[in-house]
Amino acid sequence: MMDVEHATKAEGEDTNEAATTGRYQLRLTGEGLTLERTLAEAEALQVVAVVLGASNVPELTGHRTEAEPDQRVSGPLRRRPSLREYFDSVEPKRNPDKILAVASYVQHIEGEQLFAPQDLKRRFRDAGEPLPGNWGRDFRWTIQNGWIAEDRGSGGYYVTKKGEDAVTQKFSAEIKKATSVKQRRRKARSDKA
Repeated sequence: MMDVEHATKAEGEDTNEAATTGRYQLRLTGEGLTLERTLAEAEALQVVAVVLGASNVPELTGHRTEAEPDQRVSGPLRRRPSLREYFDSVEPKRNPDKILAVASYVQHIEGEQLFAPQDLKRRFRDAGEPLPGNWGRDFRWTIQNGWIAEDRGSGGYYVTKKGEDAVTQKFSAEIKKATSVKQRRRKARSDKA
């Protein structure tokens, strides 16, 4: 038997305080097993999604803001956004931003833990975006920015915390400035007479 209920009054705690803190009590009992745990609201919602048979329940990242509703919830009551809708919500402008947005979508919306660069290339059409003309350079840029990293064990790639922050902040001016490519200045040629 499993119960998930809103946390009740703890010893010396005001009932209204427990109700407004977003804590839930999980109780799982069965033959030879008893588990009791207090969960945050997001964790409780994830448990409910699993119990209701959601096929794709990604890990919680804890980087949600009020302006960014949790788009990762899946199941019969909520459809996942399309890649185009996701692009519109995170507002990538530069090619490396778009590559990161696709990677974030693959990892957090589709639930893939790791991805290959080719996986990302195939999805640009789904977003109605042209494939970057210099893919190799732009993909390396995402790695140099620390947004995407390679999992040495598998050879796959994943979005880093720094990458998640860039997406969450919708590639703010601060992010763009910190990750801009420094232009090399050409030396002026002197004309020899």
